[in-house]
Amino acid sequence: MTQAEARNKPVLAGVTEAVYGLVYFLAIYYNNVGMHHGVAGTVAVLVAGVVGNFTGSYIGTKIGARLIKDEQRDAIEARIKRIEEKVR
Repeated sequence: MTQAEARNKPVLAGVTEAVYGLVYFLAIYYNNVGMHHGVAGTVAVLVAGVVGNFTGSYIGTKIGARLIKDEQRDAIEARIKRIEEKVR
């Protein structure tokens, strides 16, 4: 997830954060159901947590990509793009 965020890949960052959050929230779900808090409410919290994790990572990566400029990475990406265009 951190690598995806560092490389400005918001969807990948969001998915990895959501998967991590899903595992975390499944543990909470198991705990809450075991304590008789109800399945419907616990599932709602689980879904909200996973969606929140994805959305937070996605938006954070998008904002970071706009605010933080990595000139060396941008130059390398431009060079790779030019090489790929020549190969085609």
